[in-house]
Amino acid sequence: KSLRLLRLLKGNIVPETLQIFIEGNPNFEIIAGIGRILFLLFTVTHLGACAWWVVADDASPDGRYPWLPDHEGLYVTDNNILEKYFVSFYFTLTTMTTVGYGDITASNYRELSFVIILLLMASIIFSYLMGTLVNLMSDFSSNSQALAAKKLALSRYMRW
Repeated sequence: KSLRLLRLLKGNIVPETLQIFIEGNPNFEIIAGIGRILFLLFTVTHLGACAWWVVADDASPDGRYPWLPDHEGLYVTDNNILEKYFVSFYFTLTTMTTVGYGDITASNYRELSFVIILLLMASIIFSYLMGTLVNLMSDFSSNSQALAAKKLALSRYMRW
């Protein structure tokens, strides 16, 4: 069975099947565009979260992280890297999307400098992502209008 799968991948069967799916689905480009936007948002947020963690870890030589929230129900343990990553990811995402709840803030000048750079970069990236999303929705609207016009023409032809 593995050999058959390799032959399928090696041959043109998979690309032709994908091409038929793409041609048969006019909204595929819009779906793929939204997927690209989400992938780019996740990638940039991940890189920002990792960079935030490095800056915060470097700025706190004693191992204390004053920016980690101490909210009720959210207890970040010193040994759990995944919890720290989620908090860093949350901070970066809220900063990038300009929501910025203010529950996590920079606690020294090194972190503050990083946040300023992150905000500048994030405003450019977020603007690009929103512009791309608006273009996708505009294309979707154009496709919908073109389809409606074709349906109207077909309806008139069928009545004749």
